[in-house]
Amino acid sequence: MVFEWAEYGSLRELYCRFDIAWHGKVQIALDICRGLIFLHSCDILHHNIRCENIMMSTGLVPKITNFSYSRMASGPTSDLKDVTDVTHWMAPEKLRDSVRHHFPYTFKCEIFSFGMLLWELVFRKIPYEKWDVIKVKEHVLAGNREKFKWGNAPLNIQKSLTEIIESAWQGDPAIRAPLQNIFINLVQLVDEYCTPDKESAPVILPDKKLDLPDFDINEISQIIPLEEGISAHKRNEYQVAWDCFVAHADLDNAIAKYWQGYYLWEGIEVEKDREQASRLFKEAADDEIVDAQFRYALSLVNNPPVKFDREIFLKYMTKAADNNNPAAQFNLGEVYLHGKLGNKKDKEFGIKYLKLAALNNHPKAKELLEKLGIKS
Repeated sequence: MVFEWAEYGSLRELYCRFDIAWHGKVQIALDICRGLIFLHSCDILHHNIRCENIMMSTGLVPKITNFSYSRMASGPTSDLKDVTDVTHWMAPEKLRDSVRHHFPYTFKCEIFSFGMLLWELVFRKIPYEKWDVIKVKEHVLAGNREKFKWGNAPLNIQKSLTEIIESAWQGDPAIRAPLQNIFINLVQLVDEYCTPDKESAPVILPDKKLDLPDFDINEISQIIPLEEGISAHKRNEYQVAWDCFVAHADLDNAIAKYWQGYYLWEGIEVEKDREQASRLFKEAADDEIVDAQFRYALSLVNNPPVKFDREIFLKYMTKAADNNNPAAQFNLGEVYLHGKLGNKKDKEFGIKYLKLAALNNHPKAKELLEKLGIKS
């Protein structure tokens, strides 16, 4: 079997011998992410993502290698003969894995490992270096991660890579950023930072050229699960809830966007911003969040920052009503029954939606149907 020659060895061998310029690191990160997306599109889980398993060919093009643990996503979880080699990059749900409580390896696990690989690439060291398996496991399962200490790194590099890495290594798999989102963020970083003037700049630099400082392990902030944020809202702990919703919305969670929009609309813990609230409602509505479909439609009415569009209003109000939102059914029934908002009267349509709302125990719908002498 013939393989392509990897001129620089593995990515770990490369960063141990040389510094890699920042524009080189972000391009390498993007290329690895692209390769991982391709594997996932083929339903393949690599199962061992780390710098040692990335070979660097001519032109510093990374190649994902070592598929000894790889499998199809639908296949049984690979039996790792020696977890010591992979623990430092392992997702917390896999660290909890046991005979009694089995957690299969998923695409979300691989995203976590990719986040650890990015940290390793950026800071040129194995995560939790020289720690034994038990210490790593205790540290990660307690919600702790490696620390960021950037030294003189460019500010846009610091901000963007911190956000990307943290989004990948969240403890709750449900809030880890999708790999496609990470890819988009890396593309944006490459476009912003890898400017034409850097094309001729060297990628490989003498060791210690970047002057990254030494540091100790420390805890970074973790995002509480979205369900806890919603529970905090119900307990009137609005600041806790708001911080949770903002953090999850930044990770592109549609439900969190709805809640962030709700807080901005009502002015809970923050100054009212109904224009921004309307935008967030629309984003969540387009991701099929039913309450957001209803709220977005309402946000188009008597909201000066937003131009009213009857067709768009009807589109989203109808979506919410057809998705069984009682308030949307009642409002749509009234619009058609009375010809509100410049809409043509359609009594049959109006009564249809009022009856649906009444079946969902909407009190105003029941009352209106009673006035009309119609049984609900």
